[in-house]
Amino acid sequence: METDVILDTDVIIDYLKKKPDPTATQLFHRIKEGRLTAHTTSISAFELYRGARLAPQPEKRMLEVKGILWTVFLHFDEAAANTASEISVALEKKGELIEVRDLFIGAIARTSRLPLVTKNRHNEYEDNKNKLSDFHFLLLSYSQHIVTGFLVLFYEL
Repeated sequence: METDVILDTDVIIDYLKKKPDPTATQLFHRIKEGRLTAHTTSISAFELYRGARLAPQPEKRMLEVKGILWTVFLHFDEAAANTASEISVALEKKGELIEVRDLFIGAIARTSRLPLVTKNRHNEYEDNKNKLSDFHFLLLSYSQHIVTGFLVLFYEL
């Protein structure tokens, strides 16, 4: 059974490391087998290109990024902008903030109605899980289509 997912920047970075994270390797193996269909966002592409340019050996890193960005891009379009503004205003009224790139990626996931695969369990998403109440935060096991160790954010339909 094939499942569509959005890969967050950190998941792709884990796969691109000199010694790739075994969980990321397992996830990309499932993608190559056709058991998962991977998407990423134009925001993640920006983060990956920026990181490559700042890394040692930027030319080499740029080639690696270009090689991995074969996934289908989901863009920050008008619907995602509207959703992001909704979330942002609601948070601002509560005196809470979320990093803008994470806000944009979350809005893209929400408007596309696809799960977002990330490793940010204890960073931005975990800190903001109550703020983004439209998402369910679930850790899924390998047998449930996603490898153990990734946080999967589901838009509440």
